[in-house]
Formats: sequence, C-alpha cells, structure tokens
Amino acid sequence: MKKQKLFAILFCCALLIGVSSVAANAQELAGTTYRLYIYPTGTPAFNADATFQSDGVLIIGIGNGVGSYFESTPFVLGTYRALGVTIGDATGDLTMFLFGTSLNESRFVIGLGTSNFAGEIVPFWYYGTLILTEE
Repeated sequence: MKKQKLFAILFCCALLIGVSSVAANAQELAGTTYRLYIYPTGTPAFNADATFQSDGVLIIGIGNGVGSYFESTPFVLGTYRALGVTIGDATGDLTMFLFGTSLNESRFVIGLGTSNFAGEIVPFWYYGTLILTEE
C-alpha cells in the first residue's frame, strides 16, 4: 500500500512538472478568439466562441453579454454576464466565473468554472482551440 501511495505521489509530481513546463511556454491571450467546448455537470455540452480583447474585455458567444478577464501568464481569470440567454430548452440570466490556463503557445485553453444560470449554480469544465489571432 505504501508503494502505491509513493507511485501516486511521484506520478502527480511528474504531471505537475509537465503541465508547468508546457504552460510556461504560453503567450498572452489578448487579441485572440477560441472555440470553447463547455461541459456543464448534468446538462449537455455546447460550443461558444470566446474573444479576449486587448482592453481586458471578454466576449463569449452566449447571448448578448460582456465580461472581463485578468491574465497572469499562463493563468487567466474571467467573468461573463448575459441577460435572457437560451441554452437548450431553458432561458434565463447567466453569470459565469472562469479559471484556466493556456497551453502550447496559447493554441489551447483549458479550465474550470461555475455558472449561475436561471437561478441554478452549475460547475463546468472547458477547453478551447485557437481560431483567430489579431495581427
């Protein structure tokens, strides 16, 4: 049993070192657009484009909303708020909080978040692929 715990700890350490070294190659997100694949718990997954503007504004293609983000490479914190959003069969106001990181020179983003949609708090995870970079 002690041997299994030791292997598990070593594996986790190696994984953290690997992720850190890949994330260290990340670049700024300002001026980029990603296709996000969002996986909320208990509901079907869906896609949305997310644009990280150079002025700190975050636009996610879910309703007519706006948000903001703060980046400390390779990590990013973001918020988003939209009113009257329809997701699946439900309609309501949406508030999202996101935490993530960019990988592989910002070609990918991955992270966790929580949302309040139509009065229900729903955790989710997401990943995204780069689809546009401002020149």
